[in-house]
Amino acid sequence: MKNIKLLLLLITFSLLPAALFSAFDDIAPGVRPAAMGGAFTALSDDANAIYYNPAGLYRLQNNELIASYGKLYWGLTDGSNISNSDILYVNPFGKFGTVGLGIYSLALTGLYTEKIILFSYGMRIIPKVGVGITMKSLSHVYGSDEYTENAIDDTGNASGQPDEVFSAGKSKSKLSSDIGIFYRPESRYNLGVVVQNINSPDVGLVESDKVEKTVRAGFSYSPRTSNLSLEVISKANDTDFIAGFERFFMKKVFALRGAMAFGSKELRKLSLGFGVSKSIYKIDYSFIYPLAGINNTYGTHKLAFSISFGPVPNIEQLTMEFLPEQEELTGEGVAITAKTVTEDDKRASDLLVKVSQDLYRKGFYQKALENIVKAIEYNPKNQGAQLLKKKMTSVASMFPELTDNEKISKIIRKGLTAYFDNSPVLAVNAIRYSTELAPENNSLTQLFELITKEFPGYAGQEESISGLTLVSRKLQQALENIYSGKYVQAITECKTVLELEEDNIVALMRLGSAYWAMGDFDKAKSVWRDALRYDPNNVQIREFLKGETTVPKVEKLGEKPLVRKYAVQRGDTPQKISEKFYGNKTSWSKIYEANKDILPNRWTISYGQELNIP
Repeated sequence: MKNIKLLLLLITFSLLPAALFSAFDDIAPGVRPAAMGGAFTALSDDANAIYYNPAGLYRLQNNELIASYGKLYWGLTDGSNISNSDILYVNPFGKFGTVGLGIYSLALTGLYTEKIILFSYGMRIIPKVGVGITMKSLSHVYGSDEYTENAIDDTGNASGQPDEVFSAGKSKSKLSSDIGIFYRPESRYNLGVVVQNINSPDVGLVESDKVEKTVRAGFSYSPRTSNLSLEVISKANDTDFIAGFERFFMKKVFALRGAMAFGSKELRKLSLGFGVSKSIYKIDYSFIYPLAGINNTYGTHKLAFSISFGPVPNIEQLTMEFLPEQEELTGEGVAITAKTVTEDDKRASDLLVKVSQDLYRKGFYQKALENIVKAIEYNPKNQGAQLLKKKMTSVASMFPELTDNEKISKIIRKGLTAYFDNSPVLAVNAIRYSTELAPENNSLTQLFELITKEFPGYAGQEESISGLTLVSRKLQQALENIYSGKYVQAITECKTVLELEEDNIVALMRLGSAYWAMGDFDKAKSVWRDALRYDPNNVQIREFLKGETTVPKVEKLGEKPLVRKYAVQRGDTPQKISEKFYGNKTSWSKIYEANKDILPNRWTISYGQELNIP
């Protein structure tokens, strides 16, 4: 009996650096996760999610096959040969979730073997939340030797009978299951919780030996080229803490990993590892060294080879919950693998770009982005698609869809279409105007900052004036230019307004008047007819169209420049205010004449004072 107890003790301690109390208790299966100490519940972005959190499987976009082998506690003084190996396969089915299969084996040569067969399924139930389940078949088998077949009795003599521990057989199989949930509050932050071995199956041969129910909770943060993960593992009488990291280099060709784990039962463990990726292939290595428990070993060494292929079959693909630029392709499972691009791929990619363009012109920005992502999957070298993806990323996060016929929505759509079509002047003007119409809308403010950052040379061309929108300023400037005989400039101002509001009657009337003043009577009448389509009952336009070519239409406008209000700002001087409104420093006298009843003298102004600007 003593030898059997020693054997069981050896097996128990062979599984982890610290004492564990049942079989099937490897807290860090896999190779990439093992290099991170097993802190993988809140990452679960490759086939190893089968072990750690099946809910994370929904994130996978490619089929993946992983095969690994590990040598545990190399150099044990008794010469024990402990190894583990596994094969994992996952297959995503778009919106229908992801299926995973796995076989895991742990063996102490000639004495003991554990085997786990796993079937996993994970899917997204609502945006940012996935759930998953893993069904497991657990089996273990003890080998035969002179001690198991000829037990030692309490007197120390051979009994000639098999050990009573194996009286009912040398193997046992049970079913078990894990359930998990995965939550992504933001693109770089993940939370995961999984309950493993919910039913605590009893795998003991004679006496009870239950696989403990385990709760794992993790948090991960994934900046552009890293993954940082924290995890807590809780059992009935034991709690472990793990902190792991992963850092990518050389455009994710090389990854460096490490972790520290410690627990309430003397668990102290250092983990290190690396990964090398080339095209669809990847090799991972991990080294695990116990700092407590088993001593005088060369640690545990694991090696894995994986291949990723796909992408997801074209069957109702899952709608993205975060945009590709937000993802930054930080996770192993979301990277788009290299592929050979055929002519059919190129044509499909170009067609998807056209579909995307049609969608964003109608205000379907999220759907447009999804088609751009598909276009890039077909042809990663499609530069037009890459540029559009970059622009659409932030836009779709602020405005997934904008399809109503409200005035401001139409203007925003024009600005965004110009942004995507690389028309900077219209893009900046339209979004600036929309922020003036809805100054309380923070999303519009962020959008304006985004576009002006993209087109910095155009942002300062039009200075905002308190109390006046861009359209009001342009109409005022057009009228002043007409009175000043600057007809070309007036035409430019009116056309700027009409780009934003094609039905702006005042802009059409003044545009026609500028053409008339230049002697282009046919063009003037054509513009006025356009205005009449929008406002059929406009008497003034009808009078314009009835008039003789000798009649000066500018005079018939019968309008005086609008009086604007302006609050004096800190740092303002009369010359600066003149330049702000009239483009020169010499027109202050005009402003002074309109405000001399409130100004103490010609050159004195006060902060906050409201001026009339003629």
